[in-house]
Amino acid sequence: MSFCVKVPKRHQGIPGGAVSEMAGGREPTSLEAIERAAVEAVRADPWRAFEWVEFLASPLPSNTVAQRVAGNPTRGPLDDAEVMSVPKTVYDIPSWRACRPERVKHGVTIPAEPPTIFDTAEDVEATLERYHGLGAEADVPLANHLGYGIVCPLSEWAETAGKPSAAGEQEQLQAEVELERLKAQERRVAERIAELRDQLVPTRITASSDWIGVRGEKGIQSRSRADGTTVWRHRGGQTVDTLEEAIRDRDRQPFDREALDAVIAEADA
Repeated sequence: MSFCVKVPKRHQGIPGGAVSEMAGGREPTSLEAIERAAVEAVRADPWRAFEWVEFLASPLPSNTVAQRVAGNPTRGPLDDAEVMSVPKTVYDIPSWRACRPERVKHGVTIPAEPPTIFDTAEDVEATLERYHGLGAEADVPLANHLGYGIVCPLSEWAETAGKPSAAGEQEQLQAEVELERLKAQERRVAERIAELRDQLVPTRITASSDWIGVRGEKGIQSRSRADGTTVWRHRGGQTVDTLEEAIRDRDRQPFDREALDAVIAEADA
């Protein structure tokens, strides 16, 4: 199995919590303990984005520059300075670089840049410690950031196409995918329900208030059903399909002598 190194992207800050309490607490805490807590908090941050590391050939990449110095430092206040140039070695180049992930440019997919690959985890740890320690001592740019480095199997780089995302981002992405799947399923169910509703014949129970009187036929009522048909009845009688049947049912009712006497008495009055 091969191994490589990833580091968190810079300028993401340090998570609060225990680190803030240690740095701002009343009890004195050593700087080393605070730095260790910060490294552990950054590595365990689920929303931290990472990038892969390619180590350069030397942990101390250097340049030689000409520095102007005075050749007569013991000169008096009225003497002119004898300026001379002397070579000076400076460490102004980072000892590592972040690999670019897989990307698309002008419609062409550019593969991810591979990180530095190691055969064993021990080799990774030794290299990471050497580049971090020597670089921090010589003030090499970005050397201190290697203190947050994490040793990973090379398969993780291959699976992420060179762009490892934070664990929190992965969970959020999975939740968004699941949400879109459920929304699509909901739309399909709603469409199916609408189709079934269109296939059903609408039926409903009509209240008695839907019955209306028939002009010219005393005691006869009609009602329109939901399917467009019309039925009739005499008041209080059974529902029939034709007006003639409703009239016959009404005429078959027994003669009410008391009702007739009441009408005659009302007319005489």
